Amino acid sequence: MKLLICEWNAFMQKDFEATLTEHHIAFKGISYNFVDVKNDDYFKWHLTQFLHEDHYDAVFSFNFIPLVASVCQKENILYLAWSYDNPLDVENVEEYLGYSTNRVFLFDKVQYEGYKSLG
Repeated sequence: MKLLICEWNAFMQKDFEATLTEHHIAFKGISYNFVDVKNDDYFKWHLTQFLHEDHYDAVFSFNFIPLVASVCQKENILYLAWSYDNPLDVENVEEYLGYSTNRVFLFDKVQYEGYKSLG
């Protein structure tokens, strides 16, 4: 397995990468400072280039990033998002959550139940 990790200095980033290394899971990290997590043509182009330059089994990020979800849906690659310490705080997030390529892991049971009830 090989992951492309979208880094943004998350609290658990270094521990996560150490665990991947310990378990012999290959990964490459790309860093980006988002101004708008829903609309950034340069980031979409940049992420698409990374996906075309190498083979990845999935893209991973801490918290859910709609731009990443959009690119992964277009490129038909699995997107893993782990929301470990805060609920999804993205306006109209429902428009992105339903993509077939998403696997979103939420810590907040109430939020999970709410999104689950939407389908």
